[in-house]
Amino acid sequence: AWRPLDTGPGPSARRRASAVRDALSDRLLLFGGDDGALHSDLWSLDLDTPAWTPLTPAGTPPSARLGAATVYDPLSHSLWLFGGYAGVYSASLHQLTLDPLEWWDLSPTGAAPSGRVGHSAVRDSRQNRMIVIGAEAVLEGPAVFEVKDAMRQAVKFGRCSVHVGPGAEGFSVE
Repeated sequence: AWRPLDTGPGPSARRRASAVRDALSDRLLLFGGDDGALHSDLWSLDLDTPAWTPLTPAGTPPSARLGAATVYDPLSHSLWLFGGYAGVYSASLHQLTLDPLEWWDLSPTGAAPSGRVGHSAVRDSRQNRMIVIGAEAVLEGPAVFEVKDAMRQAVKFGRCSVHVGPGAEGFSVE
């Protein structure tokens, strides 16, 4: 059953923040969002206590935005963040390593997908990639980010198409 949590002080009430569960540390990570102003802050909710803590990672955080998609990657113990609305529809890709806590601005090879907001993303653990699909403002189909290693050495954009109808097998990567 659902029950309210008394978390004490934390981030401002906001809409369209990005959140992901860090399974290794049993916490919820919250980035950005909008409370009348766009934010680029990062918060951690310890799921045991529960209490909020503001985090100040090294590196340059993504610009303030709302509606980005995030996934957790247990192999690199990191968060991946794509897109969102930051005054314009963003197509930027960022990685937040969680140990040590540091932001990385990634520049994948290949043709970048269009900027988007309100999209969804999942981590494909079998092929070590992030699949992004949908959006409120998108000019093309789904996108795939293939991660060749955990050291940001070979991240590339790809395209995928969705097969719909009898005998459909889901995504195929181009």
